[in-house]
Formats: sequence, C-alpha cells, structure tokens
Amino acid sequence: MINTDLAILEFLTSFKLLSIHWEHFRAVACVVAAFFTLLMTSVKAQSQTVPPPAVVKLPAGLNLGGTSFYDGFGSTDPGWIFMDYARWNHLTSVKDNNGDNSPLFASPRVEALSNVFHVVYISPISVPNGALAFEALLPIVGFDSHFNPSGLELHDNGWNFGDLTFGIDYQSKPISFGGTSVFNWRTGLDFTAPTGGFDASRDLNQSSGFWSITPYLAATVLPVPKWEISTRFSYDYNLSTMRGANPPIIPGFAFHDGQAGQAFWINFASSYEMFDGIRPGINGYWLQQLTDDRTNGFSAPLTRVEELYLGPGLSWQINQRSVLNVNVYIPVSVKNTLAGPQFNIQHIHQF
Repeated sequence: MINTDLAILEFLTSFKLLSIHWEHFRAVACVVAAFFTLLMTSVKAQSQTVPPPAVVKLPAGLNLGGTSFYDGFGSTDPGWIFMDYARWNHLTSVKDNNGDNSPLFASPRVEALSNVFHVVYISPISVPNGALAFEALLPIVGFDSHFNPSGLELHDNGWNFGDLTFGIDYQSKPISFGGTSVFNWRTGLDFTAPTGGFDASRDLNQSSGFWSITPYLAATVLPVPKWEISTRFSYDYNLSTMRGANPPIIPGFAFHDGQAGQAFWINFASSYEMFDGIRPGINGYWLQQLTDDRTNGFSAPLTRVEELYLGPGLSWQINQRSVLNVNVYIPVSVKNTLAGPQFNIQHIHQF
C-alpha cells in the first residue's frame, strides 16, 4: 500500500513538473510567435513604404509646342488638310526633383529628331456653326544619345516609327464681336495606340508602350487687326502597361506593371503682322504632371515632371492655302526629365 501511494505521489509530482515545463514552453512559444509576426509585419510594411522606381513615364510624343500660332483657326470646308511637324530637341541636362542637374549623369547629350505626318479630313456632315473632322498623326523619331561612362547612361532605340494618334474634332466658324475682334476655337478627343518602336532593354523609345487619351481645346483671338493670341489646353490620361523601359536591376525588385501619371499642359503663342504675311512673335508651353507614376501598384513619389519653355517664333502666310510656323523653345524651369533647347517647324497645307 505504501509502495502504491509512493508511486501515485511520484506520478502526480512528475505530471505537475511536466505541466510547469509545458506552461513555460507555451509561454516561450507565444513570445517567439509574437516576435516572428511582428518581424514579418515590419518587413512587409517596410517593403511597401520603400518607394519603387518610376519605370513607366509620360509619353515622349505629347504635343508640347508643336502647335502654336493661329492654333484655334481651321477650315470648315469639306476636304483634306495636310500638316507636317519637324522638330529637333537638343537635350543637354537631366533635371532632378529640385530642378537641378542630376549628379548621377555626367555630360549628358541626347539629340532627338522627329517628323510628324498629320492628316485631317473635314467631313461634309452638317453640324451647327462649324464642322466635324477626323485626324491621324504618325511620327518618325530618331535618337542619338551620348553620356560620360563615369555616370549613369541612357540607351536609345535609334530610328523607328512612333505611336499612332487618331481622333475626332469639332472646328468652329469664326466669331466676330466688337466690330474688329475675331474669335475661333476647336475641341478634340485623341487616342494614342502603342504601335511604335519599343525595346524593353532601352531607356529612350519611340513608343510609350501604352494607350493614352488626350482631350484638348484650342482657341485663337484677334483682339485687334494683325495681332493674334493663341492657346491650347490639353489633358493626358495614360492606361497601365506591362511593358517597362529598361527596368533597373535592384535586389528584390521585379517589374510587373506600371502606369504613367496624368498631366495637364498649355501651349501658348502670340504674333503681330509687321509685314504682309509675316508675323514675328513669342511662344511657349507649360506642363504639370498631376499624379505620381505607379510601379507594381505603388506610387513613385518625387518623380512628377514639370516643364516651362519660352522662346521666339515666326509665322509666314505663304499663300491662301499654306502656312509655315517656326518656334524656338528655351527651358526656363524643368523637373524630373531631360532638358535643353528645342526647335520646331510646322507646315500647314490645305488641298
């Protein structure tokens, strides 16, 4: 009986000690689990708060100063209009978010030559006080870039076609007021398809790699004879894409998709007829990116593009059916993009 009691007592003592050890083990396990959960949460939060690189940027083919003098005017007679834009961008600096030259690039130089073929068909469809038109634009773009190997380099895609843009416009008839003043305007909705040259291993491509939607409003006023003031307001909305231009090699980063931010810009120009058909003037444009670029669903802050360019220009009325506009644009304030003087020639011919 005594032996039995001792056996029971030893069994109960062992069970009690085992329970105490189990409680200690469970407590330690809870602490370890809590620490592991906190660590993983911290790592996940940190991975989400580290800004991703901006792989997808605003389209390079935006109409920044391509149209200038007498932009709001246009024919309302049924028929065809052909326009040709030749442009040379001599880009000699890469600006950071403060508008300063980025120290990451040494002696940058990018020459961008482009020619845009623009065809407009004015339909015979009757609309009140104006005309309905359809347009299509196709650019050819060539890059020649040089960077000092001591810094970062941007690699270009050579020569290729750019993205196809097409849309519909409403062109108003001239509106007279005050006896001497004339006002004309046009509004349109353009769509840009990613049909141009795109190489994922290159930084500078002819194609943006994604669809864009661009509504605009152009207007011209002649407050007095021989003096004209023109402007164009444009808005750009870009769709998401899985094509990124040369995503950076960063440990733990893989590009899946991106979306360029939305942007608003204004082209403006003014000229005065000093000689018959010859109008010297000034021109410029101002662009403001409104939302951040996005990479893999996350915003890339401090990458919004801002551009303000000003310069002299000249409009030459060759004859009743042909006009030649020449524009020079000098950078005044630029952020988060390439910068340098730009030269534009626009020829308008109505058939």
